[in-house]
Amino acid sequence: MYFNEAVSSSGADAALPLLYRGLVYAETGDWEKAEKDFLSAADAAGESSVKTVSLFSGNTAREGDALPTRSPLASACLSSVVPGLGQLYCGHWFDSLQAFVTVGVFALATYGVYLYESDNNGSYIYTGILGAVTLTLHSSNIFGAYKTAGYYNLKRKEELLNKIRKEIFTLPPLSSTFLP
Repeated sequence: MYFNEAVSSSGADAALPLLYRGLVYAETGDWEKAEKDFLSAADAAGESSVKTVSLFSGNTAREGDALPTRSPLASACLSSVVPGLGQLYCGHWFDSLQAFVTVGVFALATYGVYLYESDNNGSYIYTGILGAVTLTLHSSNIFGAYKTAGYYNLKRKEELLNKIRKEIFTLPPLSSTFLP
């Protein structure tokens, strides 16, 4: 309720509350409302540092809807086909290489043990054990690819928010300029 009361005031008194409410919208990912509040704050601020920060924040929030993202589902599907491909899709080449080599080595070892057991005793106990380990590693790789895409998206959002926060937090706090 505080922001709504503060925003309903007129002129320069509404600029900072609008700016901070815009930041709240940006934090929740509602870039359209954030941009609207930032630009409204710029209109209300007159000629001041608040106007400069508001215009910068509004223009930066405009980039929010166009942030590059990676689909967690696509990343998981890619890694299920080729171990590590989902991580590569998200730009994590080292994790990709690590997953490919680890799952590949265990899959090759499983196949080797299968060939050995089929020629010798036919019990396939070690094949089953190694197969279970390989399946566990591959499943972990798929889950990791899914999470990596989420981290990629979060990092892009945080980078944009940090640009906005850096500008807004150079201004005086709301409590020192507006008391309800």
